[in-house]
Amino acid sequence: MFYKHSNNYTVESVTSGHPDKICDQISDAILDAYLTLDPKSRVAVEIFGGHGKLVIGGEITSKGKVDYVQIARNVYKNIGYTDKLKISAHIVTQSPDIAMGVDTGGAGDQGIMYGYATDETPEFLPKGVVLVHKLAKRLEEMRKSTDKNKKIKWLKPDGKTQVTYTNGKLHTVLVSTQHAPNIKLEEIKKEITKKIINPLLAPIEKKTVKILVNPTGHFVQGGFSADTGLTGRKIMVDTYGGLIPHGGGCFYGKDATKVDRSGAYMARYVAKNLVAT
Repeated sequence: MFYKHSNNYTVESVTSGHPDKICDQISDAILDAYLTLDPKSRVAVEIFGGHGKLVIGGEITSKGKVDYVQIARNVYKNIGYTDKLKISAHIVTQSPDIAMGVDTGGAGDQGIMYGYATDETPEFLPKGVVLVHKLAKRLEEMRKSTDKNKKIKWLKPDGKTQVTYTNGKLHTVLVSTQHAPNIKLEEIKKEITKKIINPLLAPIEKKTVKILVNPTGHFVQGGFSADTGLTGRKIMVDTYGGLIPHGGGCFYGKDATKVDRSGAYMARYVAKNLVAT
């Protein structure tokens, strides 16, 4: 099946400190730890977090033993947060009804997976999807940079980027970023525009694009202290921005026997190679 996305669309991306992305990263860190010890581990781990609490839930069958609570704390700290979390875990072994399908070399479930590619960009993704992820990546880079000329000291982990295309041309760029207290909005707009947005725009786009930076005016509270997060709630950010259908399954915390992940990866691989050929 072939899709052609509209010339009028809006897509978004988020940084590592966004509540949903925190959960995605913890889910995958736990998965990675198990696969390192036992490549045949069957893992389905979801995270719910918010307001000082974090819940780990799922099904794991593995020869390996890992401290998933400590893994969660390490991921949270490495993202850049220092507040303490009360963590509870509810893990059981994989359902025998699901295991029957996997034991024979098959998948544990059925599902719907979409693969998509376009020749618009070298990444085989729509221009807006590529740009919005680059904006989010630059937020991360400017926050973590060791170069004094590049680093933006007041940047904090939570953030979201968004772009709108109208008639195939870039119309609006929006960057919302968590920041340290006592930083004036004028400085935030100036630094984000200069160091995050403008380096990614073409000369003509700099003259015509509408730029919005922290439009609510204040973004000091972020991450779990501001909002709840859930594994798999950014499936459109993780795929094609909502420009084509999505089967509904997320990728994180799932081993390759879960077709929500492996099937979606293969569908994308096929689509990229069809377009490239």
